[in-house]
Amino acid sequence: MLFARVVRATVKCFMYISVAATVVMLCITVADVVLRTIFRAPVVGVIEISQVLLVSIMASMAAVIIEHRNIEVRLLVDAVPKKAALGMDISTITLSIAYFAMVGWQTLESIRFSLQFHVVYALLRIPEWPFLALLGVSFVVAAFAAAVFLIERVRKRDTAAAAGHGGAGGGPELAILSLSDGGDGNES
Repeated sequence: MLFARVVRATVKCFMYISVAATVVMLCITVADVVLRTIFRAPVVGVIEISQVLLVSIMASMAAVIIEHRNIEVRLLVDAVPKKAALGMDISTITLSIAYFAMVGWQTLESIRFSLQFHVVYALLRIPEWPFLALLGVSFVVAAFAAAVFLIERVRKRDTAAAAGHGGAGGGPELAILSLSDGGDGNES
């Protein structure tokens, strides 16, 4: 399905953004500790840079969703019939889509405010809006990833039940779905 392929490609880009930001946070934190400890010369603004880059962690949420690596607590779902379990899954995924879309949309208001009043970070004096834009777009991409997840969940309910994740009476458990490593073959 073309929609799923486009969403997966977008999610992959956002995952790389998240990984790169995490590596940068790690490197500047290590550099700050080393420079502060050995040379008594800390990196100026390292805390603010780390706080700004934390926004990028949301960019990885879509990857977690689209790759089926989300953690599910299925105590209640496994105790009900398959059709009821599917209904519960559809309801919770739909609520997740609505939540991600709403937060992405509301972030637009924050971006508008930031642009209108030229909001900058205190120490580094860099504008706030690009990081808010990344956050907002990350939530929208997560909404699309959840939509793909929902489509796949509905299409593959029999496959999931056969694998032991679909209300087939396995008892209380914490199931971690790790069905693929990225996307080949999940677009059906």
